[in-house]
Amino acid sequence: MLLLFPIKSSPIFKQPALQILNLAFYNPFLFNQEGDTLFISHFKLMLSLALTTSSFLPRTFAMKTIILISDTVPPDINGVATTLKNYLKYLNQDHYCIKVISPNLYKTIPCPFSPDVKLAYGIRIDKSVFEGEFAVHLLTEGPLGIAYRNYCIRQKIKFTTSYLTMFPEYLREYLKVPLLLSRIYFRWFHKRSAGVFCCTKELIAKNQWLNHKNLVICRKGVDTNVFTYKNKIDPTIPTLLYVGRVAKE
Repeated sequence: MLLLFPIKSSPIFKQPALQILNLAFYNPFLFNQEGDTLFISHFKLMLSLALTTSSFLPRTFAMKTIILISDTVPPDINGVATTLKNYLKYLNQDHYCIKVISPNLYKTIPCPFSPDVKLAYGIRIDKSVFEGEFAVHLLTEGPLGIAYRNYCIRQKIKFTTSYLTMFPEYLREYLKVPLLLSRIYFRWFHKRSAGVFCCTKELIAKNQWLNHKNLVICRKGVDTNVFTYKNKIDPTIPTLLYVGRVAKE
């Protein structure tokens, strides 16, 4: 079984999307000031760049199905689940067929150091999802990510991955696992990826230890329905903004 989000057929698949994607890639602020639109356009561009076997920029973005594999999904409250929620929201609007493979499809156990996250076990690969034109993207490095990563490698299916969580640092702070040991696993996981998506160039710089030849920026967006700029009545009064969270790691 699969969480399947069917989308009616649309002529969008017959039309080249390169003009829009190029604009978002080279100068995102010329494309649209709203971060949500830029966010999803940049994700599609990174998928096409990583998976294409032709020139640096593809002539069209013709993938009709995007398969997303994640060990955490909404309504979980964390950055990965929120990222996935926005992928689903905006990719659905763009008339793609999105297939989400999540722990909800399997038996699960609580994650030892994060009980709200459920880890799948007894995983059987649903081969039926790999039909037609598709792209595969792994958002997490957990049991589902491992299972579908290994299946794609065996079947010679290209896939991309995301590096969304600083897990080596997390494991060091909470479980006292040395960075040297945990990084061996994450290098192995991402080694065969066609492209590792990082949200900023600063994160790419921090992730050079992955020794991956294709670390690419896949920017996050800003929900302009929530965050808006307002002119201050008194420009002499400073405005302070903190974006992040308070956590041990």
